[in-house]
Amino acid sequence: MEFDAIVAKLQAQWPEIAAPAVQNGERVVLIPADKNLAILAYLKSGPELYFDSLMSLAGADSGRELWVVYPLHSLKHFHRLLVKAVLPRVNPEIDSVCGLWKMADFFEREAYDLYGINFRGHPDLRRIMNPHDW
Repeated sequence: MEFDAIVAKLQAQWPEIAAPAVQNGERVVLIPADKNLAILAYLKSGPELYFDSLMSLAGADSGRELWVVYPLHSLKHFHRLLVKAVLPRVNPEIDSVCGLWKMADFFEREAYDLYGINFRGHPDLRRIMNPHDW
């Protein structure tokens, strides 16, 4: 499925989703952080979408805000999608996706450790790289 068709399916349910145009690089879908779990569950379970593979998960700091980036891939349909949730720098919090993709566990712990992003519902959210008193 092409990027624009995926975005149209998402925007039919969540009109606030954005897919800004880019001149160079990969297009990205911006989702509201407070709806990340519902949107990502839809992307994983929708039969036409079926993004069964979370390739990684990364926290990022733009200088103005924090991001959680989800690169997704469908092994069944051979399409991929880059999804980004934008968080405030103060008290950044988002739902964990460990229940959808088990491999998110260590990636969420890394984003918590390096950027202070709290993943609600994470089964074991603790530092993974830095000393505990850092």
